Amino acid sequence: MTQRKRMMRVPAFPNNAKLFALAVVLALFLAPAPARADVTKTNVGGTDLQANVQLVEYETSCRTTESDSDLIQGIIMPRNPASVRSVYFYFPGNTSEDAAVHEGGSDPERVCNPNTDGKTQFCKIVNNNQQFAVVTFNRNDAHTNTDNWLDEASDIQCFLREARTKIQAYNMNPSELFVSGHSGGGKQVAWAVANGGVGFSKTIFWDACYGTQCSSTAPRDNAGQMYLYYRAGTDTQADAEKAKQENSLKTKLVETTLRHPAIPNGCFLDPSNNDLCGGRGEEKGELVVGTVEPPFPLGLVFDETQLIIQQPQPRITIPGLQFSDPEELRQLIVREPDGSVYIQIPFLGQYLAAVYQWAVAAAGIIAVLVLIFSGVQWMMPGNVITNILTKAGGERQEESQNKAKKRIAGALIGLVLAVGSYVILYSINPDLVEFKSLRIPYIIPKPLVETDEPVDSIPFSALPAGAPDPALLPTAADVCFPLTRDSLDPRRGISWNWGSHRDGSDSDACEADSDRCHAGIDIYSKFPGQVVAVADGIVKDIRHVSRCADGWGAEGAERPGDGIVIYHRSLGLTFNYAEVDEGTSRVQEGQEVRKGDILGVASYCGMLHFEVYQGEVDRFQTLNWCPPGGIDVTERHQCATQNYPRPDALANPNDVVRRLEGNFCR
Repeated sequence: MTQRKRMMRVPAFPNNAKLFALAVVLALFLAPAPARADVTKTNVGGTDLQANVQLVEYETSCRTTESDSDLIQGIIMPRNPASVRSVYFYFPGNTSEDAAVHEGGSDPERVCNPNTDGKTQFCKIVNNNQQFAVVTFNRNDAHTNTDNWLDEASDIQCFLREARTKIQAYNMNPSELFVSGHSGGGKQVAWAVANGGVGFSKTIFWDACYGTQCSSTAPRDNAGQMYLYYRAGTDTQADAEKAKQENSLKTKLVETTLRHPAIPNGCFLDPSNNDLCGGRGEEKGELVVGTVEPPFPLGLVFDETQLIIQQPQPRITIPGLQFSDPEELRQLIVREPDGSVYIQIPFLGQYLAAVYQWAVAAAGIIAVLVLIFSGVQWMMPGNVITNILTKAGGERQEESQNKAKKRIAGALIGLVLAVGSYVILYSINPDLVEFKSLRIPYIIPKPLVETDEPVDSIPFSALPAGAPDPALLPTAADVCFPLTRDSLDPRRGISWNWGSHRDGSDSDACEADSDRCHAGIDIYSKFPGQVVAVADGIVKDIRHVSRCADGWGAEGAERPGDGIVIYHRSLGLTFNYAEVDEGTSRVQEGQEVRKGDILGVASYCGMLHFEVYQGEVDRFQTLNWCPPGGIDVTERHQCATQNYPRPDALANPNDVVRRLEGNFCR
């Protein structure tokens, strides 16, 4: 009797354990609330929007610093979205309790702003200019924290990818993507260009060049054209001017008299129609290149990968598993800041995640069944199941109950481990529980060189004496390629035409109307066309050497070019960097230069003419390599193979440039 009373006092514990286990399982597998549907608004703050514009608000899944409450983003678009040709990604400045004074706030309704004058009234602008749409980033001005950002590369990529998906969903097919920011929003613009994985057509800083935000963005090839607006004498002027120096060709500088909060509104149309902020701006630095092609288009990667990547068909199917649609692979293509492109294949991670979820579910179900069975065995020792087990196993009831207790404890421990292991690993490092996509590098193709002349190269052994000593040739660690990585035209490459024909009509050194010999090789350029110093050296001479009208930067007008002669002591060689656009040179005679320094821009001729001389040469001698007696030069490398007299120290540049190929310092 005593034993029965002791046993009757303890059923509460296993019942609580079962309830706890069931609660854990239900909490794990209850479906999250569905995402809020997009909301289309034609009335904002009690004011009807104009007839041709609408505001669409959508719930974002991307993490921000205040992601628990910053869930609503917006797109201001025409009511006929198909008319959109240019989309702005807009990042507002800092917001505060005094947001109405600062700029009106950052939530989509305030950026739309159909009422307040002097601040962002983007709904009115879009209503009157149907070719535009604006994606707004909501920093949520209700927070006292004014640093609410997409502060990880994955966050900004998520925001841009999600917004582009919305753009496509509303039947917009823009030909241009602009990234823009006002005031403190310039920080997010710089971050988007550096880490967003998107090639922008235009990057716009509306009085936002604080710190080095603009100057650090200017050299990036995916920034496209840059438009920088500032008020004279403010904190943003210095870095705006520095950015113009960093990339003078593709940067427009505008000084405006507009008040700081009114600059985005007043200067919105300038990047498209050059209205200089509605007449309240003065151009301080013009945009030299009219059209900027974004870097290698991600659309081409999408077109190719869509053909070869298909949803997997696993032999063991898992209920509820849905692989990403290959149609959405555009969202999985990422460009790194260095220009490299990666395709993120999520299928394996998605499969493993489904296996994990079902494994945890199975563990939970098994644990609950064990708890139920063992609880019954413990609390009801006289029931049929217990009697059967007791008779079959020859066990006494007390031993059976003890085993039931152990099974309950084991089930609870197993359940806690199954669920708790995730929490523990996540606490140590969130990456340990993230099933990441396979990250596959995409090799950007380089087409075969297309030139009017055959491309070949004559090694030193096939040429007459007088070439540089191979033992003195530079190693990769010592030198840079003479163009920046994004300035070399991969389509045309390098023309190895040393010693070939060159028109001599502009030279007094050769006989009248005779040919002359090509003293260097031609390295074809594309925007931005930046020429860099191969190594440390001293500038020996700068002078006019050419006039061209057929280069990508000449725009059909004949324009002058200079030659910059630099002696590189460490190499024992002098290089002539010729056909550099007049007026773009950043060096002067007698100046010391460092390896990788920007020398100028080569765009008027569409190429850099590059010559090599042995030793130190004070003045270049480009124009006086003449065939004897006015002989016609009709064969490739004829002047070299026939050993026509050359200017002193002029050397074959082929092997030197071979050593430089691919060794970009910028």
